[in-house]
Amino acid sequence: MPNKNLAAVSVVVASALLAAGCATQPSEQLTPLSPKNITIKRPALQNETTVEIGQSIMFWAYGPAETVIQLERPYEFEHDERSLSLIGPNFPAVAMLGNDYIARVNYVSVDGEFTAIKPGELLLSSGPEGCSLLVANTFSLPEAGGANPVDGISSIFSGKRAIFGGTKPAQEHQIPTEVCGIDQSTIADSEDSFRKELVYLGRSGDTIQLSYREFYNNMARPAFSNNIQYDLGDSDVIGFQGARFKVLSATNTFFTYEVMKHLQ
Repeated sequence: MPNKNLAAVSVVVASALLAAGCATQPSEQLTPLSPKNITIKRPALQNETTVEIGQSIMFWAYGPAETVIQLERPYEFEHDERSLSLIGPNFPAVAMLGNDYIARVNYVSVDGEFTAIKPGELLLSSGPEGCSLLVANTFSLPEAGGANPVDGISSIFSGKRAIFGGTKPAQEHQIPTEVCGIDQSTIADSEDSFRKELVYLGRSGDTIQLSYREFYNNMARPAFSNNIQYDLGDSDVIGFQGARFKVLSATNTFFTYEVMKHLQ
């Protein structure tokens, strides 16, 4: 994220700024993410897919997208002549700065041990120009055995804005694109989320067994769940709730198939 005029990386609650009598107006502001409902259908159509017994063979979900900044592997950086590590796999994005997603970093790994840090002193940013780790000029590691500074912090926001005030970050580490990126492929657990799936249960002779399940707000709906049997001797194409998939191979270990139409 080079050549960006970032105003700071220290994120604070607006009321705290007022209480401190801060008269300086921030030049940039973080905007909290607004939930956006999406539909996810898996797996991809016309692709050969293999699962094991107990795994989902078809999945349909609707709800608010969960945006995370994902690390494919630990990212190491230097601070005050010490080697620190950022360890994922992911960091929930809480706000946007322009076109970039922003996530707080609450812990770093120091010599193999996780250490809590003060809120807002480390931020992850990911957007069209790549990923960065933003380090505040006030960042320092707490003393060993100190209290967790994130305890009791309910939100970094006040109203609809979070303040991004102060001076330019002391350091900005560019993270390679093969290490860091945005993932929006999951649905966040919420009162608005709904999903349904078919699960492979195994084979007996020419008969395969599937389980259909529905979940609302991450809770199973027993009245809408049932087990189904299909005779492969009649056809190798299975139909259920508008879905169509062709069985390529079915054993008591693996199930290989190709989806032609998704669940409706």
